[in-house]
Amino acid sequence: MEKSLEQFAAQCGIDFEQYGLPNAAGQIFGFLLVCTPAIQSSSALAETLQLSKPTISVATRLLEQVGFIQQVAYPERRGPHWFRIAEGAPTAVLRHHLGEIEQLLSVFEKGLQMAGPEHTAQRECMVGLRGHYDILRLLLRGTLTQLESAVGEQVVD
Repeated sequence: MEKSLEQFAAQCGIDFEQYGLPNAAGQIFGFLLVCTPAIQSSSALAETLQLSKPTISVATRLLEQVGFIQQVAYPERRGPHWFRIAEGAPTAVLRHHLGEIEQLLSVFEKGLQMAGPEHTAQRECMVGLRGHYDILRLLLRGTLTQLESAVGEQVVD
């Protein structure tokens, strides 16, 4: 693999780790963003990125679930699975972040229900956080709606 491509994939792995995602998922995503050909087999990913086949399997499953990549069917080719960047991957990233924000809002709501009146400082903190994250949720939903209009795909459920 070309040195700059290797560095890019490695940096994507580090970036994914900073968001709590597996390094291998970031490497695969980064590699698929810039590789030629754009469709790669699981075996080629394992060899190129020097990752084990089970690691590739787990990471590609995760990337498929969040909508970053998609599996491509090659009925004439048996053996490994084939992957490429999913159509709509840029909006999948935003949808993923929206889901994280909505989970945090749920945590704040449950925390507020559980915290008694004697927990004034904690309640104030959660109210403030809930307000900030609710604004982020609204802005992100608006951004996804604008992208939907511009690109012509449904991006907000």
